[in-house]
Amino acid sequence: MAGYIGGSQPVAFVTDSVDATALADDAVDSAEIADGAVDLAHMSVNSVGEHQYVDGSIATAHIADNAITSAKIGVDVIVAADLADNSITIAELSDQAVSEAKLQVSNNPTNGQFLSAQSGNTGGMTWAEVDALPSQSGHSGKFLTTDATDASWAVLDTDANQTTKGLYEMANTISSNYTISNNYNAVTAGPITVNSGISVTVPSGSTWVIV
Repeated sequence: MAGYIGGSQPVAFVTDSVDATALADDAVDSAEIADGAVDLAHMSVNSVGEHQYVDGSIATAHIADNAITSAKIGVDVIVAADLADNSITIAELSDQAVSEAKLQVSNNPTNGQFLSAQSGNTGGMTWAEVDALPSQSGHSGKFLTTDATDASWAVLDTDANQTTKGLYEMANTISSNYTISNNYNAVTAGPITVNSGISVTVPSGSTWVIV
């Protein structure tokens, strides 16, 4: 082949006579390299490092499926802003992935407490005592009452014959059937109307008085 060195006169080169040892450092630059002349076969292993990449030169299309594994991801590299909505489901959580230690709660729990929403506290959650019922054993027929601090069971007095009220009120119309209990008397403030088809039964030994 022929070339020109320092002028217009051709100089003949023997094939393969110009090799790497004949080239000065940096003698071949990008202007001397034809498009497509350098391919993978001409590149040594690991010859292209991070400094040879232009920002943005590697796109999703250049990354093989499953090429990026957990070993390639640094600690805290992926944050909440990088996750798409609903991208993490139950299938992505390992067994026991969410534990008490991983919850951001404002206080430490004790056995039997439940997790309560408290927007003003750290993490918006707080362990709290369950406001449970007092023991029900032995309290059949009683009702639940409170002294504004503690709950307790009390007996409903259905046999009281005193009241602090100045009067009793009652409907002046009886609209459903009624039977006075055996051996009991009844009193009604009249006048009273018993609707058509409705009856009041007064058993033997009992009295119904309308006053």
